[in-house]
Amino acid sequence: WWLTDAELKSERVRVPVIALLVPEVDNPYDPGAVAVWINGLKAGHLSGEDARLYRPGILAMQRAEQSPVAVPGVIAGGGMDGSRTRRLGVFLSVDRDKLSGPSG
Repeated sequence: WWLTDAELKSERVRVPVIALLVPEVDNPYDPGAVAVWINGLKAGHLSGEDARLYRPGILAMQRAEQSPVAVPGVIAGGGMDGSRTRRLGVFLSVDRDKLSGPSG
């Protein structure tokens, strides 16, 4: 797995990470999308609801700090469930007051 060093077929993981939240102005499916990048790779996107809530604050912070917005998180899951490998999830810890922005 490229986001962690864990051997997912045999063990569950809980790996602390720093995620970058990157608004995607050129996303052809959702111009309001916010991508989540971990270790230089796109891990996914915020949900539509979270993107609408946090995007204004993320954009404001990027302008003010002249850098991407970084938040702590954890990659958790994996291991076996019978004969199936469990999926991983990315769980982010955000300061809602700080990221909800001027209109949130």
